[in-house]
Amino acid sequence: MNYWQRKNLSRRRVLVGAGTIGAGALGVALVGCGDDDDDDDVAPATNTPETAAASPTVVQDPPKRGGTFASYNLNATVDSLDIQQSTHPGTQAYSQFTNDGLTMLDERTPGDFQQKPQLAESWEQPDATTIILKIRKGVKYANVAPANGREMTAQDVVFSLKRMATDDAKFPRRTWFKQVDSIEATDANTVRIKTKQPYAALMYLLGSPWMVVISPEQAAQDGAVLKNLVGTGPYIAKKLEVGTEFVFERNPDYWDAGKPYLDRFQFLNIQGVAAQLAAFRAGQTHYADPGADLIEKFRSENPSAREWTGPRVGIGILAFNGKKAPFTDPRVRQAIANAVDLKGWMDVLVKGDGQQTGPMYAGYKTWALAQDKLLYTKPDIQKAKQLLNAAGQ
Repeated sequence: MNYWQRKNLSRRRVLVGAGTIGAGALGVALVGCGDDDDDDDVAPATNTPETAAASPTVVQDPPKRGGTFASYNLNATVDSLDIQQSTHPGTQAYSQFTNDGLTMLDERTPGDFQQKPQLAESWEQPDATTIILKIRKGVKYANVAPANGREMTAQDVVFSLKRMATDDAKFPRRTWFKQVDSIEATDANTVRIKTKQPYAALMYLLGSPWMVVISPEQAAQDGAVLKNLVGTGPYIAKKLEVGTEFVFERNPDYWDAGKPYLDRFQFLNIQGVAAQLAAFRAGQTHYADPGADLIEKFRSENPSAREWTGPRVGIGILAFNGKKAPFTDPRVRQAIANAVDLKGWMDVLVKGDGQQTGPMYAGYKTWALAQDKLLYTKPDIQKAKQLLNAAGQ
């Protein structure tokens, strides 16, 4: 996470009002981190529009407490406020304000994911099928109903994991637990997970932002579907009106002392780039993402805006319906792959702001294919024609 705060990478352009969000940008970066290292306390890289594309210079502002960050909605609306049943990225993004996970995957350098403590302050694997988590002491739920600020325990972790593993189609990540044999609290601050066989993915899954701790009281109060976002996280949900407005305020009892920095987040349901840019110009929000096509115009119209860049880890694909002719023939699919000029596409569609990948985004170095292992890196029209002729096309 720190790497992305400090380096200027031409993957995603963001603009915020100068003087409004200077320290607030740090708060934004830290909300999803939960990192407790002192060297996290630096502001994101900032440059003037004239030098942002060319200069690697990093300007570090000291962290400051306070202020409100207003933005348009994260990932439009959400499908549910039940983080364990939702499949919507918006629900996951919002839940990171209010709910902590057991661990997190910290990306100190691009693609280099390190497992770091969050609610689980340490862990060990005494054998190939056992994980023992030591749960952080003194962590409290937000001081709102129904948990009312009580201390979180290992039993709460067990409850959360078991609910997530419920064998019901309403719990989409239940398959993550198919190889889990048992989950139990051996004391107030220790959770032991036993698997049916060695399960290498489990520690990574425990670091997923979907894997958060809820409270049994909320499940009992709300019934089959959770109706609120309540947890041990850095913020308390003050307003959750799906399709209208979400507001989060700083949790004064947060376990990570001194954090978060920002006092308040407000997310408004503003649809469409034009309306979002208008809200930014009017001072209604502090964030805008004009996109590659409008970036130069936006710079000229907003000379006092502060700009920085960061990675966009989504993948764009061209997919075939393999159930319909002629795509049922693999030679046709291979011909199209050979004919496509991927670099040309990126130059036109995203102003060259991207790179070819395999099925896994290239930045994820732990899993991604090396560039020299990728197929179809250069168009081969002759081979494409041969394949189409062989397929009778």
